[in-house]
Amino acid sequence: MIFNFGSYTIDVDVEKTKKVYSELMTVSQNCNCDGCRNFEKYIDILPKAIISFFDTLGVDLRKVAECCVYCKNDDITLLYGGFCHICGALIQGESAYSVVT
Repeated sequence: MIFNFGSYTIDVDVEKTKKVYSELMTVSQNCNCDGCRNFEKYIDILPKAIISFFDTLGVDLRKVAECCVYCKNDDITLLYGGFCHICGALIQGESAYSVVT
């Protein structure tokens, strides 16, 4: 399935991505810190558009590769960031990877 992200176009193998995530542990199984447990606990209250976007890619947000708390907001909510992997190919856009020799 083709997705456009800014200046990037990627071809995501959604079924392969889903299969990979089906075999991974959840964030809280990999790390028992408060931040990771909190992240996993509150995924369901994310806006439906966010959940739907990641579902479309085949990503299970409970099994992201990494999540981290950046800061506590004034309203005591937490600002999280993280990384998730997808299976596919970069069709258009400059790769961020470089080969070190």
